[in-house]
Amino acid sequence: MTTIPILKFGCYWRIGDGSDVKVLTDKWIPNHPTNGVIHPPKEEMQDWYVSELINQDLKEWKNDLIVAKFHKEDADAILRIPLSHRQASDAITWLHTKKGDYSVRSGYHAARKFKKSEEMAETSMGPFGVQVWSKLWKLRVPNKVKVFGWRACLNTLPTRANLVKRKIIHDDVCMLCSRESETGVHALWTCAVAKDV
Repeated sequence: MTTIPILKFGCYWRIGDGSDVKVLTDKWIPNHPTNGVIHPPKEEMQDWYVSELINQDLKEWKNDLIVAKFHKEDADAILRIPLSHRQASDAITWLHTKKGDYSVRSGYHAARKFKKSEEMAETSMGPFGVQVWSKLWKLRVPNKVKVFGWRACLNTLPTRANLVKRKIIHDDVCMLCSRESETGVHALWTCAVAKDV
């Protein structure tokens, strides 16, 4: 097993001035599922850096911009990130220890988690699952659509039901219809309000 995917799996960016961190593709939001933006903003900009969300003179978040551009859950999580009042650079931090320092023991546990998630992805639903993944990865659609489909099949999307399981929020009721728990199946197939949006 190579170490680079494990290190990517186990690290996230601690924000300094935000100039090295991409808003949509990097992991930079602590205590948030996937440590990244869950709900992509309506105006998607690929080369959007976190520094554009920070008032560099005052060393504070551009509150109005963040609230306007991001889903409430992402905006709240971003605005909770403390910013340094000195001229600090962005730094890569290890997720699996309290102080953010890598240790052999935490690296071993991260490698086991990473391997388990890979095996789950490869073997989900047995031989049928392998056929599904094979067809999914061969589709002529953007990679982010393939990844979304893969995550939907594994039930790892940040639905409200999954966020409640991870103790990130307390209420799993669908915000659109307010009738049922927002599971992956509900969000993608059965929510009557979502079908009309």
